[in-house]
Amino acid sequence: MSPIKFNIALGIVSLISLLFGNVNWLQSVPLWVLGLFFTVLYIADFWAFLFKIRIARIRQIVEVTKGNVLTRHFIPEDPGCMIMYAFIMRLVIRFSFMLLALFSFSGDLSGDLPNWAIVFVILVTLFEVFNLMYSMFETRIFKMNKEDDSEKEEDEYWEEEFKWREKSLKILKDPRTPLKETIAVIALLLTGFVTTIAFWDQANGDFISFIIRSAREGESPYFVIPMILISSFVLCLFFLIPVRLAFWVEEYLKADEKHEKRKYRWSIFFAGVMITGPTLLQLIKSYVL
Repeated sequence: MSPIKFNIALGIVSLISLLFGNVNWLQSVPLWVLGLFFTVLYIADFWAFLFKIRIARIRQIVEVTKGNVLTRHFIPEDPGCMIMYAFIMRLVIRFSFMLLALFSFSGDLSGDLPNWAIVFVILVTLFEVFNLMYSMFETRIFKMNKEDDSEKEEDEYWEEEFKWREKSLKILKDPRTPLKETIAVIALLLTGFVTTIAFWDQANGDFISFIIRSAREGESPYFVIPMILISSFVLCLFFLIPVRLAFWVEEYLKADEKHEKRKYRWSIFFAGVMITGPTLLQLIKSYVL
């Protein structure tokens, strides 16, 4: 699945889920099933994220180097602070999944965690800090600082880089890779859907309550509409960055032409409009209709 298709799918399914947000899905299944679901999603997301980025990056290297991957052709540029933010927020999302799993297994979503679960919280925290550092290293999208490195350090870097490329090339040529990539995309989509429901159901609810109250009290639409649109835009922007990080990295590696970047931006805009759909519908109902 391309990043554009991912953005569109995330937007459509999220809108459908949020429009039917009155269904309390946390209470519709047994807690042990919910705990098992979040545990499986937590593990699957760890593998899917790294696999998707590895495949995207080795494909780009093969394309740029014309198949001669063992050349000192360094592709990535410095991705900047926003990708760093996305990696950190992804840690928060994954940690939330495991917390939900622990609360579910403890038998009370609103109570205190038992002692055994607190031990798991500490272990998960340590693992996620390690996972953050490992993911940033393993994705290899952050560029080497050539100016400050000695010749020996540069040679050591390229030795490790070539090992990574050879290993990744074998994975790319494996006939099972297309199936694995499909499974990885499904896992990442599921992570995106669950995170959207968990975060934007509450966000849309707060926005809708504010719109209804403002319309009832006679607040000017010239105040309410811009404030809601700007708030939704900012929240959605910072929300979508970590949720679609693996696909954002793929865009970053591939989008070197203006028309490609334009397509990605429109698909992201579409996803944002869909996710904020309930808020926008209430805004139209209260101040337009």
